[in-house]
Amino acid sequence: MKVTTNNVVTTDPVTNPSHYVGRHGLEAVEAIKNFAASTEYEEGFY
Repeated sequence: MKVTTNNVVTTDPVTNPSHYVGRHGLEAVEAIKNFAASTEYEEGFY
């Protein structure tokens, strides 16, 4: 994910590694949280 600070574009490979993001910019954990019925189901993916 690219972060713009003072008109400088940087990447943060620790917090937002590129291999966690799909083609359309959605992170895998966001997709899991979106479709999981509860937090117990979310934990099953980790």
